[in-house]
Parts: sequence; C-alpha cells; structure tokens
Amino acid sequence: MKPLILLEQFFSLAGMSELPVIFNSYVFHSKEEIVDRIDELNQEAQAIRNKADAGNRDLSIAESRQLDGIFAEFDRLEAQLNNQPGSRRLSEPQQPMPQNSFPTRFNTMAGRQSSRSANDSTVNNSVGRFIKSGGDISQIQNAMSVGSDADGGYAVVPLTTGINNILRNGNPMRGLLDVRTVSGAGSIEEIISADVSAASWIAETSARPATNTPGLKKVTARLDELYSLQSVTQRMIDDYSLGDLGAWLMDRLALGIAELESTTFATGAAAQATNPVGLINLTMSALGDASRTWGEVQKIASGAAAALTDSDVLLETLYSLKPVHRQASTWLMNSATAHAVMKMKGTDGNYIWSQDFSAGQPATLLGRPVVILESLPDIGAAALPVWLGNWREAFLFAEHPGLRLLPDPYSNRPYVDYYGYYRVGWALRDSNALKAVSVEA
Repeated sequence: MKPLILLEQFFSLAGMSELPVIFNSYVFHSKEEIVDRIDELNQEAQAIRNKADAGNRDLSIAESRQLDGIFAEFDRLEAQLNNQPGSRRLSEPQQPMPQNSFPTRFNTMAGRQSSRSANDSTVNNSVGRFIKSGGDISQIQNAMSVGSDADGGYAVVPLTTGINNILRNGNPMRGLLDVRTVSGAGSIEEIISADVSAASWIAETSARPATNTPGLKKVTARLDELYSLQSVTQRMIDDYSLGDLGAWLMDRLALGIAELESTTFATGAAAQATNPVGLINLTMSALGDASRTWGEVQKIASGAAAALTDSDVLLETLYSLKPVHRQASTWLMNSATAHAVMKMKGTDGNYIWSQDFSAGQPATLLGRPVVILESLPDIGAAALPVWLGNWREAFLFAEHPGLRLLPDPYSNRPYVDYYGYYRVGWALRDSNALKAVSVEA
C-alpha cells in the first residue's frame, strides 16, 4: 500500500495546473465556498484511503470509483477558482483569476514560479497526473517524499533530459553476413553448385566420352518470427513527459530482438521446428573438405580434453580453409575465450594475437580479424568456443524488411499493448566455408 498523499500537498506540487474532473450541481457564490468544498473533498479522499490502509489492502473497485469522482470534482473546482473571482455557475465561461488573488493555502509556490524551469513544471505535472491515477510504484516512482528515492526522489527533479539507455551488444554478426531482403514470401531459396564440370586430358585422335556434370543443391532459409509484447497503461502514455514513448519502445525492441537474434545464431533454440539452427547445433565431422558429407562442418580437436592451449590448433584451423575462403575469413569467439587466446605464442615466441589500439581497428589472430560474439560457449570439455569462416559464403541469411510495432488499445484495457515482431531466418549454405575448434583430446 502506498502512503497517502494529502491532496493539499499535491496541489502545491502541481502548481495548480494538474488537478482532477466531474460536472456537479454545486453553485458557489464566493471563492471561500469553493475552498470549503475542497476541504470536504480532501477529508473524503483521506477517509477512503485511511480505510484501505487500516485493512492493509488495496482500494476496492467501488473505492477507486469514489476517488475518481473526487479527483474529477477537484478539476472542476480548480477551473472555477481560475475562471471566476465571484459568484457564478461552474458551467459559465469566465476570465482567469490572477495568481496573487488565490487564498494563501493555494499560493505556496507563487513566489517561486519565476525561478522554475518549464521542464520542472513538466516533470511535476506528469508525476501529479500519475498520482491521481493511483498508479503502481512498479510503473513509475510516484510518491512525493523527495528525501527518499523510492518514494519520489527519482521523479521530483529540477531537470531531466529523457531516458538514457545503457549500451548493449546488439548482433555483431550483421556486419559479417550477406543479409538478403525477402518480401511477400515466407522463405528464400538458393540453388547452388558444389561441384565443377569434370575435365580430362585427352589425346588428339582419341574419342571424347561424356564427363560428369556439376551437381546442384537447394538451400532454403525459412523466415521465423521474433516478437515482443509490452503492456503500458493509457495514463502512462498520456502523461509520459520524456519524449516519444513509442519511439523509445521501438528502439528497445529493436535492440532486444538483435540480441536474441545474435544468441540464437550462436546457440540455437530449444524449439528447432520454429527457430533457426545455431552454430553449436550444426552437424560436425573431423574429416576434411574432400571427405565430408556436404552440410557437415569440419572441427579441429584442441588436443586436450578440457583446454585450449596449443596455438598450432588455431594455425591448423586457419589452413584447413580453402584459400578462397581463408583470405575472406573472420574469427568468432566470446570475450573469455579471446582473453585465453591472447596469451598464446607461436613457435617463434611471438604472440599470435595482434591488437591495434587505433580507433576502429579490429584485433587480428594469425592475420585474420576477430569478432566477439558473447553467446558462444567458453572453453570447456566438448565445447565449440572458436569459429573461423567466410561468413558471407557460409550462410544464407534473410529478413523481412522492417521491424513492426503495433499498438492495440482495445484488447487489454486499461493497458495499451505494444506488439512488436520481426521475421528473420538463415541456413548453412557452404559447409566448406566454415571451421570450428572443438575442445577434445
């Protein structure tokens, strides 16, 4: 149960600009009568909240409706105070009443208005509106004790420029892959030839028998769906004062999807029927390119059951790639593995890892660039912590254009559901363009 916030304190905080609304039949003949009515409403609201506090419970539906009515009447009374200096009905339009003619109890901030910034007013008004909604503390820090962060110190501030987002990793694979765009289809297919036409030396006058033709294979990348569903109260949307709430949600959604995409690319997902396969879920083989079944990826054993300490293993991995792939290859590993590999030296005693600390320059391992993918496994028994590949050739990667964010204000009132989704998929295209280091003896 949140502490009761006296309405009189709320008036002071809001600067008389954000009070609560209901039409009623009262006719007031003076400002004093309006003030007296406000006192009555204040007592009624406090009695309702005290009753709930005494029972250590939340407000009932009936009590919430009573408070809504009280707050609504406050709005009408505020309008009356602002619009008329004398006796008139609430429904009649009036001229604004000067601030210095307010009763003393409503003028606690009058002497400080000139020193308040416009943003101060925005922040306080937003908080005031949320207080009236009876909002949950988990949705916003909304109580009015400035001395305690949890009870309002976060919200009652002199200046706020918006929500600062903590930096995240996103998906580093996007810079390595050839991303295809697919519209109006649920998948993308590519016909590839893994062979060449057979050729043979022949004597001048010898017969020319037919040679083998190159075989064709079909690779299909199905576009699967990533989604996010966020529920936000309508009042939160109305009172959000830190910029464009939808734009901020879209930014966070895009980054969340990128991180999930990155993780799935490395480790796959439990439901492989509805999610693309991950690197560590690929079919592996110890055989070389000439002997493996197409679609299997060659693994090079580390030489130790649970360690990776021999730099020759990495050298073997590099030269197991065909030259056409080796010259376009990039290493992939997580930060913990990179730290271990940095310590390795070649037979000449020099480190095999090279770090150029110039801005924008990647680290290199045995002359090839290194990209960090944190979701790859650490070095450990039976793990696949290090990968090397010509990634543009290794994978067929496709996406449906655009991340979509659809607001739904009807299905889950009083919440607005923000449903975001994105369709993406990939498939192994050339298993000869990819190698992995397997931690095993």
